[in-house]
Amino acid sequence: MNLAKLLSYIKLTRLNSLFGAFLLLLPSYWSLALNNYNERTFVLICFYILFFFGAMLARGFGCIINDFIDIKIDSQVSRTKNRPLASGEVSKKEALILLLVLGCVLLIVLILLNLIRYNLQATFLAFASVILVVVYPFFKRFFSAPQLVLGLTFNWGIFLADSLLNFKISQASIFLYIASVVWTIAYDTIYAYQDYEDDKKLGVKSTAQILGENPYKFLKIMYIIFTMIVLGIGNMKDYSLLFFIVVIIAYLFVYIKLKKLDYKNTVACGKFFKHNVYFAVIIWLAFLIGNYNF
Repeated sequence: MNLAKLLSYIKLTRLNSLFGAFLLLLPSYWSLALNNYNERTFVLICFYILFFFGAMLARGFGCIINDFIDIKIDSQVSRTKNRPLASGEVSKKEALILLLVLGCVLLIVLILLNLIRYNLQATFLAFASVILVVVYPFFKRFFSAPQLVLGLTFNWGIFLADSLLNFKISQASIFLYIASVVWTIAYDTIYAYQDYEDDKKLGVKSTAQILGENPYKFLKIMYIIFTMIVLGIGNMKDYSLLFFIVVIIAYLFVYIKLKKLDYKNTVACGKFFKHNVYFAVIIWLAFLIGNYNF
């Protein structure tokens, strides 16, 4: 394999830009922090490490499926026409082989998780997530809000993490999942504005197409709902005051960015999308310190 081909594979799996992978990873980190009831430090660290590699691989796995299904659409969109599959840098056969390799490595990650703690429920949840990954690209063709399906998919790690830790899914995790789906709808709506005109011409469905020229109020409500649910989880868990302060700081961070955002500027939309990673890290810190009284 030459260097040019390796770089094409890296671009295909988006390993050259990890913001999307971190948006997939961090909700599971929220869950590991939220549902950690005196877990042994070594086991918890192992879970964090394996979830990290799992998210990186799963995102690449999903991107290959998405690009394979959307190859004709991507070739007609200015932002995506140079993607490896759409441009012909990588053949369909090569993409399928890489998909198989990533699937095998993901299976190894799942086996390692089960070696640390055998859990049939978590294994079932892991395989169920594959169904969501496969069906998501098709929703853009007939469902007006595919961001909802993406939210259901991207935040599945919340359930997986809770199941691995406690062999069940807690009420708090269900609320966190709902909040995270709302959050995903918000940031992926901004992401969709990067392709607003192209999607309009091609008939690709998205919440951006529904909202049109006035998305600000909707997005503001989405972030408020997310924040209120997370604060409610903190109240349910009797977290320290510091938790609530940090969550409010996270909201103010994203609110200021949102208020300044120019939705017609594709570069600005891309930057705001990436800023959601920083927002998610702040929320993770809130969950990490929630149980501590300083």
